[in-house]
Amino acid sequence: MQTIRFIFSDLDGTLLNSQKEVSDETIATIQELKKHGFKFGIATGRPKVGIENNWKQWRIDEYADFVVGSNGGVIWDLTNHTYKDTHLLQPETMQNIYELVKQYKPNFYQYGEQVVYAHRIDERAQKNGAMNKVEVQQKDVSEMMQQPCHKFSMLFSAEHIQDVLTILDKEQGKGFHYVQPIENYIEFSDSRVMKSYGIQTAIAPYQADLSNVIVFGDEGNDLEMLTKAGIGVCMKNGTDLAKSHADEITDYTNEESGVVRHLKKKFL
Repeated sequence: MQTIRFIFSDLDGTLLNSQKEVSDETIATIQELKKHGFKFGIATGRPKVGIENNWKQWRIDEYADFVVGSNGGVIWDLTNHTYKDTHLLQPETMQNIYELVKQYKPNFYQYGEQVVYAHRIDERAQKNGAMNKVEVQQKDVSEMMQQPCHKFSMLFSAEHIQDVLTILDKEQGKGFHYVQPIENYIEFSDSRVMKSYGIQTAIAPYQADLSNVIVFGDEGNDLEMLTKAGIGVCMKNGTDLAKSHADEITDYTNEESGVVRHLKKKFL
């Protein structure tokens, strides 16, 4: 049986409650687990700017050893005070992806420094801005595709999403990887960048691999992490698809500190 030494958790819908807070019980339990030799990390789709802007609210400095952001695109080792960008999505690849699906008239989003750009400013753009505490600005798709980036995302209508997924499934791996964190909303990154890749990169200096990791998630951008880790745990409030990829399911939701209650039962 694998030796679990590392714990990684998604944020939204997993470690965070509906108020986007980490409970006192969660922090106290993680600190207790660290006394038993475990290291704890965050694995989120949130962009670098959104992590930095919410760092204090989530109290990351009180409990986390690692932060993996942008679905594996950025990595902090908080113990060694190091930061690393992984593989960026290149303009040519972004343009190729857009050509595949532009007939379905998606909205297009990309993060900059303290800003989220949107081809059309809509409810999704405003939500992305509020979640990550950045302003929202309109920007043409062609302009957004001119510079390398960690990730970009597109929102499609419900009537077109299955056609889009069929197209993308045939092309995935040709320079890009995609995840579907919520219905009709798709995030794209370089084909090498996934949450599991970010976790593996973060823990490699500690002579460890994914078999030494337990992960927690709840949505479509957690699927490969749930599958590839030594133990993949889906939240009680997670989607049916995420549950089908997990080894275990928590007894409690993210509103009830489900992550650490599961960890207590398993390791303390």
